[in-house]
Amino acid sequence: MLDRCFTCGKVVRRLRANPLGRDIERLAAHLLDRGYARTVIQVYIEAVEHFGSWLGRKGIPPTTPNASVIARFLNKHLPHCRCSSASLRHFVTVRAALGHLKHLQQEMKPLPHGAVKATPMEALVHEFDEHMQHVCGLQAATRLQYQRYAHRFLRGVFKSGALQIGRLDAKDPIAFIREYARRWRPAAATVAVPALRGFFRFLQFRGLCDERLVQAVPTVRKWAQTTIPKTLSGGQVERFLESFDRSTAAGQRDYAMALCMLDLGLRASEVIHLQLRDVDWRDSVLRIAATKCRRGHVLPLPQRVGQALARYLRYGRPRGRDTHLFLRHRAPRGVVVSRRVVRWAVEQALNRCGIGRLSTGTHILRHTAASRMIQRGATMKEIADILGHRSINTSAIYAKVNLPMLAHVAMPWPEVQP
Repeated sequence: MLDRCFTCGKVVRRLRANPLGRDIERLAAHLLDRGYARTVIQVYIEAVEHFGSWLGRKGIPPTTPNASVIARFLNKHLPHCRCSSASLRHFVTVRAALGHLKHLQQEMKPLPHGAVKATPMEALVHEFDEHMQHVCGLQAATRLQYQRYAHRFLRGVFKSGALQIGRLDAKDPIAFIREYARRWRPAAATVAVPALRGFFRFLQFRGLCDERLVQAVPTVRKWAQTTIPKTLSGGQVERFLESFDRSTAAGQRDYAMALCMLDLGLRASEVIHLQLRDVDWRDSVLRIAATKCRRGHVLPLPQRVGQALARYLRYGRPRGRDTHLFLRHRAPRGVVVSRRVVRWAVEQALNRCGIGRLSTGTHILRHTAASRMIQRGATMKEIADILGHRSINTSAIYAKVNLPMLAHVAMPWPEVQP
């Protein structure tokens, strides 16, 4: 594969003689298969060659490089590098290349248990993550947030000292939440509260603390149903959909993803997890896997959404072994889209039609879908079923955007008597 990336035979022989020569060969094949441009692959290979040469001089075996070895190369060697002038030294590029190398080597040969020794704090947070996944059944995005808050709390209390859970008392969670409420918006603080309570319940489950720590976590007051969801008007919806360039494969994909959120009210995570087998063309339904609420449901497949999906599958979707419905069209090509790709597609479409100031996320499409359903006479139960809400109260906020119905029940404004 190196012959396809480098035309000079001398360069190819030099790369194969590097301590990481076999890994460089695999990396070139991996990047070519993912659709990376030759120029990008050449830069990444040069960065890995630099790393391999450094490993050889330091006498470090060219096995799976752990995080500490890579960090040592990036933070200590790279800023003061005195290697040949051809060695790549750009920090961001070298870090990206070594990230690809590490991921590839871990796929080829998984790290043995205990190869990278975690700190006691990291080990405890990791156990908390496993508890949330296997006992509480939380999704990956929620677990990542809760881990972040738990780690910040422990680091704030114990700094770099020994981890002594028995020393925790009520003033520690109170001080942590108070600082968050002071520095951040109420929405961020309200996420920190259940994260910290969940962490303390985990510690209680492990027998490391009692219920007093759970009860000590204060509540950040945020009044429910006080905001009005942002939605798109009928004209804005039409301009939004027309802004997609459906003559390109990526435009067909982005248009189909937007329709799934706009006509079916899907979350971005639900769009990402859609599989080819989830589209039942015979019965015209779309099966939504269990995501946030941990229960799946079946939705009718509207004609407009079905036509967009069919066109994308026939003419736009790249070939690959991945069975997800929506795949990347740029390197790494052929893998499932990320949340960032979905968000970027929606934000760019909103900006193109001049309404990007309304929202910076994808949830405005879900809000629009719910508001359009209620304005067309759908009941709260029907909206909750479509959106996958467990409680009707969660869907009740969309009643605020049904202005025609609210106009009928509004009391007339009393006139001022002279």
